[in-house]
Amino acid sequence: MSDDTPKASRLRAIATSRPAIVGLVLLLIYAISGFLLAPWLIRQQLPSLIDKHLGAQGSASAVRINPFLLTFEVTDLTITEKK
Repeated sequence: MSDDTPKASRLRAIATSRPAIVGLVLLLIYAISGFLLAPWLIRQQLPSLIDKHLGAQGSASAVRINPFLLTFEVTDLTITEKK
């Protein structure tokens, strides 16, 4: 039994269209950037930003970001004054 009904072929045409593929690629880039790149970048930059703006030492054990729910979570954030 073939799935070449007009409805199925129309959906296939939409799914394989250039705008749909570009949208899917952009969504994938957004997800990878939000789940992987942004937390890594924050962990790398956090100590220098705390030192620059607060004049203290800081660290975090884990940073989690969910770009779809727009949530940001930092675990074990410590900020200590310099002596």
